[in-house]
Amino acid sequence: VQFSSGDTKNLYGLDDRTGLAPISSLTQRPPGHRGPVESGKEALLVDLLERVGLVQRREVEAGSWVLDGAAIAEGDGWQDFLATHRVTPQEQRRIRFSIVPPGAPASERQRIRRVAEHEFRATRRLIYDAILRPDDIVDSELGCGLVYPYDSAWERLDLWLAARPEGIGWDTAQAILRQVGVALSYAHTNRLVHRGLAPDKVYVRESRGQLRVRARGGHLDDVG
Repeated sequence: VQFSSGDTKNLYGLDDRTGLAPISSLTQRPPGHRGPVESGKEALLVDLLERVGLVQRREVEAGSWVLDGAAIAEGDGWQDFLATHRVTPQEQRRIRFSIVPPGAPASERQRIRRVAEHEFRATRRLIYDAILRPDDIVDSELGCGLVYPYDSAWERLDLWLAARPEGIGWDTAQAILRQVGVALSYAHTNRLVHRGLAPDKVYVRESRGQLRVRARGGHLDDVG
């Protein structure tokens, strides 16, 4: 194939016999031969590299845990992240961070920290399978977080109900209410009350035709 001089611009061949510039003229050029990346184009270059998967995302740590990507759930003043243990990666937890509003004073950050510490201490004396209590309390650039056990088989009750637009039977509703009631009764015997109990603070799991229920231990408060 014959090319005019204008058609061969930016075309390369395997060797000189093609009549094109050898591709080795590209591979043997020193790095940076075209000069530095122009100012203002750095962010564009990073974005393009991220899209093709050539940029390693920075790990966000919280204590001994490494967060697995973006938040899996969020609400007013909180975000949930899945996290993997740095030393034993087979361990996975859900960490709920209390988010400090942008521009908030140091006093607000301290208040949020005190609330998380209080919830952690209040639930330590609870040993009951139907109450999901935190294993640890951690700090990170996202703020203060409570570390909860994680099992993908457990679903938040509000999401579980949303996946059943046809509704649930009366027996199922009774089973949920009964198990939540037993969990709250246990908390009350330990002089704790649950503030703001709602479906997003209750988890359910179906196993062998049985429905198990857990209430998240956060928002439990002393009654004196």
